[in-house]
Formats: sequence, structure tokens, C-alpha cells
Amino acid sequence: MRGMFELVLPLFFVGLVSAQSWSEFSPPTDCIVPRGCGKGFSLSVRSCIGGPCTTGENVLQSDCTVPCLPLPSWSDWVESSCDKRCGDGSIKRVRQCVNGLPGEVGCPGIDVEDVSCVLRPCPERYTDCYEPSVSHSYIGTIERAGGKRCKMWSAGKSTFKPGNHPAANLAGRLCRSPGTPMGPPFCQTTSSFVATDCGIPVCNPNASWSDYTWSTCSQSCGGGTRTGVRECIDGDVGQGTCIGPVSTTEMCNTEDCPPPEDACFSGSGPVMPPP
Repeated sequence: MRGMFELVLPLFFVGLVSAQSWSEFSPPTDCIVPRGCGKGFSLSVRSCIGGPCTTGENVLQSDCTVPCLPLPSWSDWVESSCDKRCGDGSIKRVRQCVNGLPGEVGCPGIDVEDVSCVLRPCPERYTDCYEPSVSHSYIGTIERAGGKRCKMWSAGKSTFKPGNHPAANLAGRLCRSPGTPMGPPFCQTTSSFVATDCGIPVCNPNASWSDYTWSTCSQSCGGGTRTGVRECIDGDVGQGTCIGPVSTTEMCNTEDCPPPEDACFSGSGPVMPPP
């Protein structure tokens, strides 16, 4: 009899150990969001050890959220000032596609454009100064340069003409500026065919650049670009220290983007039936 108990008792305890019990819930799945972002749910599952469990569920559903990224959209236009104080000029306008690229959904159209502008008509003559960036801007009445008398340009007869400007375009002028490549206004003196500087001052020598006005960065992290536009104060581009382009582009928000966060948070939700 004793031998029988010694055989049965271990089997009895084995039966107790193997009675039905739930395992621990598995870690939750990634957030399942039917619409790609927003509110969703995650699932945790467990197994019944030792046979069917009569109480409890094998699946736990928890609420979670995946943040929605903003759609691409245009920033406001950033404009330069008119690049000419008189006559036909242009304004440069730039904008950034925030959270996207130009041409994508939300950012149709272009990101840079030039718009014509006219602040005022230019006078027929500049008699006090010349504009380095405007061809033939000075057509005054200076008759002498370097102590020598200037020779009037005549159509088809001048043996010296600046650059590729036709003599007909210079006819009837003594001292004038042919444009930026030739430098300041000059004349051909009567004693030689050498171009002589007329000594006409540059208009607005104290003109200077303003600080850049910057557009919004195209990305909030991971490296984007922004465009800066500056204005020439008290003058036009090409005068004073206003040398170079009106706009520039630079990198911004170059820090790495944070890793995607597990946006799931614990909480009871509807329980799904076991598969």
C-alpha cells in the first residue's frame, strides 16, 4: 500500500502544477491605425497553460495614438525691394514649401519669381552722378576730362568706341558711361584716342545692404533650407557696398530628427475575441 501512495502522490502534485493558468501578456504590438495616423490600438496576447482557461481573455486591446505630420504648405512670400530707383526694375519673391518640396501636394506652383516694378520714371539725364549698373546712365554736359577737351562722339566717324556700343548710340555726347564693363563715364579727348575718366561721382556711394529677412525653414529637423532676401538701403544694387546678389539660401534645422516614439499608452479598450 505504501508503494502505491508513493506512486500516486507525485502524479497528484503534477496535476496541480499542470492546472490551467494564463501566461504573462506579450509586449504590445505597434500601434495599428486604420487611417495611417491619429487614434488606433495595440494588441497584447497571452496563452492558457495546461488546457482551456474558463475565465479571462487571451487578447488585450489598448488605446494608442500615432501623431499626424502636417501636410506640406507654402510659407508667406518674402520680397526684396525694387532693384531700380527709377525706370524698369524687378522684385524677387521667394517662398518655402514647409514639410515638403515644391510641386508636391500642398505646394503647387513655383518657389521663386521675379515681379516687375517701377518706382518712378528715370530723368532723361543724370548730371550729378552715374549708376554703375545702368548702361549709358550718365549723358551729362561735361566737356573736359583730365584737363583736356572731350571730343563729341559722331555716328560712323569715331575711330574709338567703347566695347560693342555702336557709334550711332554715342552720337552727340561728350562724356558718358557705356555701362558696367567699361567702368565710370569717360570721353575721348581731342588730343588722343584714349578714353579719359570724366571724374563723375557714383550715385549714392553710402548705399549699404540691410540684414537678411529669412523665410521659414523648409523642415523642422533633419536639415532644411531657408532663403534670405536683403535690400539696398539709400541706393540701388550696384551702388555703395550693395554688391552681390539680393537673395541667398542656407541650411537650417540641421539637428537630427528624434526617433519615432512608441506613441502607445496603456489603457483598457474593447477586447477582441481570440483568433
